This record gives sequence, structure tokens and C-alpha cells, in this order.
Amino acid sequence: MRPDVNYQNLSQEEKETQWRVRWELPKPMAERSEYQTRIANNKKIKQKNKEIIDGIENIASNMEDDRKHW
Repeated sequence: MRPDVNYQNLSQEEKETQWRVRWELPKPMAERSEYQTRIANNKKIKQKNKEIIDGIENIASNMEDDRKHW
């Protein structure tokens, strides 16, 4: 619709349609469950995740030993 034309002669439905076309926000993207599934099943990612968790647990046990020592 041209900017110099007002909404005065439009029906309520036409006004709402024109408003949506001009001002409505875009719809959110659909979630990509396939992508998440591929990541969750990736062996390299699982291995790296396990290495990180093991490293954190080792650090926590070392800190606990140091706390007991001091």
C-alpha cells in the first residue's frame, strides 16, 4: 500500500492484513531437531565431553586433597 493512502476506506480485515504486512515481526525459525540429534550422536563430541568431565572431576579431587592438606 502506498504511504499517502490512509486506511479509512478499508474493512477491518483489510486493515489488519495491511498492518501485518508492514509491521508484524517475522516468525521464529523452526527448531532443527535433526541437527541436535546428529550432534548428540557424534562419537567425537561424546569423547571430548567425557574428557572434559573427567578433567573437571580430577581438578575437583585435587582441590579437595589440597584443602585437607592445608
